[in-house]
Amino acid sequence: FLKMESTPGEDAVNTVEITTKIWNIPKTELIKQQQCLRRLTTILKEVLLWVKCYQMVSHTVKNLL
Repeated sequence: FLKMESTPGEDAVNTVEITTKIWNIPKTELIKQQQCLRRLTTILKEVLLWVKCYQMVSHTVKNLL
């Protein structure tokens, strides 16, 4: 088997460069999309935290009744 070393930041840059070459997508557009995904990820983390809190409270109330 082949071994390949990976550097997360470098791999992301390579992926962006390959993607822009294959689909002729402007790099600025990919950067905008990446920023949107980061904001969405933050929002989803908050939603998941609320869901977890709701489940805990719901479970606690159910056990008290």
